[in-house]
Amino acid sequence: MAAKDIRLAFFTDALDNKYVLNATNAAKKVAAEEGVKMDVLSADWNPGTQLTQVQDAVSSHKYDALVVEAVDGDVVCKALKDAAKTGMPVIVFDVPICGDYAKLYTDGMVAFSGYDTVAAGRYLVQGLAQGIKEKGLTGKVPVGYVTGPQAVAISRVFDKTVKDELKKFPNLDLVATVNGQWDPAKAYTATQDLIQSHPEIRGVMYTEDAMSAGAGTKALAEAGALGKTVVAGMGGTQQAFDLIKTGEMSSTVMLLGETEAANGAKLAILHLEGKPLTAVPGYNPKTKAYNMFDDPMFGGRGPLIFKADVTKYKPQWSF
Repeated sequence: MAAKDIRLAFFTDALDNKYVLNATNAAKKVAAEEGVKMDVLSADWNPGTQLTQVQDAVSSHKYDALVVEAVDGDVVCKALKDAAKTGMPVIVFDVPICGDYAKLYTDGMVAFSGYDTVAAGRYLVQGLAQGIKEKGLTGKVPVGYVTGPQAVAISRVFDKTVKDELKKFPNLDLVATVNGQWDPAKAYTATQDLIQSHPEIRGVMYTEDAMSAGAGTKALAEAGALGKTVVAGMGGTQQAFDLIKTGEMSSTVMLLGETEAANGAKLAILHLEGKPLTAVPGYNPKTKAYNMFDDPMFGGRGPLIFKADVTKYKPQWSF
C-alpha cells in the first residue's frame, strides 16, 4: 500500500496531559512526514469512551490500521482482538493490553511500542532505595507513595509492582499511600496531607514527574522537609532533570513518550507498506516489541537517572 493511501486511527488516553500530548504530536509528525492521513481520537481518560471509539472506527471501514494507547487494556482487549481477527492491523503503544504486562506484545496484534510497566515500578523503588542509601539513612526508613488515577490500568500495575518490589528492601517502610491523580495541584495537596499525617517520612515516590517535580518538591520545601526527604519520580521530564542537578530530587525513571508514539505510527505504516518492522531502531522481531527501556540510547544501562546521568540524556517532555 502506498503511504498516500494509508489512513490511520490513532487512539490516545487524553490530550490534557503533557506526556500524552507530546507523544501524540510526535506521532502526527511521523504521519505528516510520511504523507499518511491520521485521525487522533482522545478518550479523555474514559475506558468506556475509548471502547466505543475503537468499535466505531472498525465498523466505519475508514481506516487501514489502528494505533492504540489504551486507557485500560482490559476494557479494549476483546475489541482489539476481534478487530485483528477480521484482518484489521492493530499496533499497541505506551502500555500493554490484555494483561500482557510481562510479555508486552499481545497475540494477534502487529506489534507493541512502549515500555515494561512492571519494570518501571521496580525502577521507581530502586531509585528511592539508592537515594536513601546515598543520604546515609539507616534502620527502618519511613517512606510514602503518591500514585495516579485508578481508572487507568497502568496505575494499578504500578501500585502492585511497587509493593512487591519494596519487599526486596526491608529497610524501606511504606507508611502511607495517597493519590495525586497525575495532577500537579492534586499531588501538591496529597503531599501536604502525607507529610502532615506522617512528618517522620524521609522518602517519597511519585508515579509521574508532574507530581514529583511539579508539586511534591514544592510542598516538601514549604514544610521544611525537602532537604531531608529523598524524592524519586517517573517520567524523565526537564523539570525533574533540573531538580536532580540541584539535589532536590534523587532520581527519575526516564520515559520516551515521543519515541514510543512515533514508533507506533511508524510500525503501522511499515506494516501497511509491506516493509520490515526492524526499520524502527530497537524493535525486536522475536518479541514483536519495541521496549523503550531497551532503546539503543540507554546502552543497556536502563532508564534510571541520577545526578551523574542528567548531562548524558535529553528529556523528551516537560510540563
